[in-house]
Amino acid sequence: MKIAVFAALARELKYLRKALRDTGRPSVGLNCRTALLGDKSIDLVITGMGVRNSSGAFLSYLGENRPDFVISTGFAGALQEGLAIGEPVFAAGIHLHPEDKSIPCNVKEISRYAMELRMKEGSFITLSEWKRKSELSAFLLKEGFQNPVCETETYPLAGICLERKIPFFAFRTITDLAGEEIGFTPDKINGPDGEFSTFKTMTSILKDPALIREAARLARASDKAARSISEAAISLLKIL
Repeated sequence: MKIAVFAALARELKYLRKALRDTGRPSVGLNCRTALLGDKSIDLVITGMGVRNSSGAFLSYLGENRPDFVISTGFAGALQEGLAIGEPVFAAGIHLHPEDKSIPCNVKEISRYAMELRMKEGSFITLSEWKRKSELSAFLLKEGFQNPVCETETYPLAGICLERKIPFFAFRTITDLAGEEIGFTPDKINGPDGEFSTFKTMTSILKDPALIREAARLARASDKAARSISEAAISLLKIL
């Protein structure tokens, strides 16, 4: 069985990669490694942040591969109270904002996995442009989402899988609570490929030393969330 796991950033998959048996070779000419778990071949693909990067990387990957199952994962920000740092949430609905588009999920099928994994059901809000959480409050109130979280990659992956009839499951782990705004906007920490840039992050901190405390908090939360991704992904891979 061939399974593809997609995440925006390498640090989101760092513990998962350690938990799997890396074959030591890239599977395609992308930021992608192949690993093994039992008789399953698992491609770990890093797309970079954002709708355009995730869509482009996925289409390039599908040009040479036909996975039997696709998993989309990574970090997310909570948009309502009730979710804890590191807690995994699965997508029962996926919405693109501000375009106001939605993708239906096969809730019956994905709930079967989520029940075994003991994950909360959530609504994924994929942001095609960066928004502060406070800017989303009116939209969230109008729609009445359950356990909404924000991220920047899931919608295009889900749409392509729906088109091509590839089984799909998305889950995220929480790095920031509902009342926490992130001062690190993508342009302050990422390179042009959407991947994390140490140089840009340090430059942003030097320009605004107030970000040091937030950087330390995010580092702790991200590490906990990455460990949670690994645990949940391994459990999911075993039952597929």
